[in-house]
Amino acid sequence: MPERYKLGSIACPSGILVALDVGYLWLWSGTSPPQPHFNGSEDAETRAAIQSMRDYRIVGPDAVRTADIANMVAINSSRFIYDLPEPGRDALLAKINQGASTNGLDAHVEQEPTRVPHRVRAQRAADLGGGDFFMEGPMVVALGGIPNRPLPVTAERLDFGGNVGSRWGEVTVTVSTGRPERSQLVGHFGVDYGTALVGDADSLSDRRVEVELRQQIERGGRFAVGTCRVGGATVLGMDNSWGDGIFPVYADRDASGQLVSVRLVLGDEGRRQLAEKVWERAQREGS
Repeated sequence: MPERYKLGSIACPSGILVALDVGYLWLWSGTSPPQPHFNGSEDAETRAAIQSMRDYRIVGPDAVRTADIANMVAINSSRFIYDLPEPGRDALLAKINQGASTNGLDAHVEQEPTRVPHRVRAQRAADLGGGDFFMEGPMVVALGGIPNRPLPVTAERLDFGGNVGSRWGEVTVTVSTGRPERSQLVGHFGVDYGTALVGDADSLSDRRVEVELRQQIERGGRFAVGTCRVGGATVLGMDNSWGDGIFPVYADRDASGQLVSVRLVLGDEGRRQLAEKVWERAQREGS
């Protein structure tokens, strides 16, 4: 049987919850347009591609249906397409426009007048009922309708057996006491630093969040979990126990459609199988 633990609580005064990798907080541009980031190892071609990134939106009466076409030719979950670099950009945009025309849809892609700040991207996703978006590479999830009060965060610890052992299954932010009747996939967030964060969209621009969460996670403790308070917001970060990957986020709602909980699914059967394969490959390469 899984064991459930209380990790802490969060508070979202903005009404928008975001989920992302703690290790990517340094990319968050807040209300400012994103700026190119370099680590010094890029060649000239890579630097040029990063500097050429532009943002686009699908407009027209059939924008939503055209967004489905965009999702088939680019990783995109809404009518907004972010961070497209110059190499291959024109061909990709042409495919979307051609797909709309072929299907008799009245919509087209147009460039945003300026780069879109990450806080604005989160707001757009929330306004559409929740979704994910790119943040200069990694994906971030945003969901609106979050009440401004302390919300408990719990997680189940499961023994996945074999060479995987005990790890996190689901992390749950409880929003109300209602009974979940249906679940909605909000989106996916990408991880390259082995961590996960849930918290308020307005709090992430404060660099204390990254510093404090990193310090608390690195100190370890039983489960390597930390919280940070910024104004009226509380953010929670943790070692996700699985390492890198792409993780889904679900919104659970009651029969009336009210939000009951938000769930980050960190571990499941598919991830267990992948972890076993990674372990087996490491054993072969090490022998």
